Amino acid sequence: MAKPKYFYEGFYKSFAEAAPVEKGFAGNRRLESLQARLASVRSADWDTQEPLDSTLLAVLSKALSQHQRTFRLLDVGGGLGATCFWLSKTLGEDFGRLNYSVLDIPAVIDHANSTNLQESLGNLSFHKEFPAESFDLVNFGSSLHYFESPEVIIATAAKTNATHLVFTRTPVCQKGTFVTLQNYYESRIPVTVLGIDDLNAWCGEFGFTLLSESASAGNTEPFPISGIPEDYRLTFASDLVFGKS
Repeated sequence: MAKPKYFYEGFYKSFAEAAPVEKGFAGNRRLESLQARLASVRSADWDTQEPLDSTLLAVLSKALSQHQRTFRLLDVGGGLGATCFWLSKTLGEDFGRLNYSVLDIPAVIDHANSTNLQESLGNLSFHKEFPAESFDLVNFGSSLHYFESPEVIIATAAKTNATHLVFTRTPVCQKGTFVTLQNYYESRIPVTVLGIDDLNAWCGEFGFTLLSESASAGNTEPFPISGIPEDYRLTFASDLVFGKS
């Protein structure tokens, strides 16, 4: 199958209007990609490895240096926990105070459980539904934009009593929120491109303010896009950190 020319295509009001094609995350391609990423992380040369989530690492390092208690993190769309394994090698002794929970779709969690990944790191757990417990930080590593109603997910995350929300590798538009299709995993997957004012409002409703915004690591060229109005055009993915004072 030829690689699509465009990464994002089309301008829509809803997921239903966008009409996704093929299985997307429900297919085997994502699980295969997650397995490959985890294997790479677990075998990497950590002296030269480019940080997978440098923004998350910065927030965690600061929080762990300020608190001596256990720090509870929920990773929404965290796959097979590759980021947790990476943090186990980059946080040093502080990693022992990190309680790391991953939330993902059933097929991914079933694989994680069947391969006993939670036993590899004593502070790692996997969940198919939003855990009914408190967290200090909720991380969305390239995941918030795959929800049809991101404002509902943000509200759910806020109810965990988190003091930080981290959104990495996330498409953000200065003009406003819209839906497009992403050519990914041999599918056309609906994506909610987040208007920055909307994101600020959704987080602000629960007392969060934007602490930092930066281009995601690894951005080298603008997204190839088609069918998106000029004033809604995307350039790079962003990393955003929201916190409560």
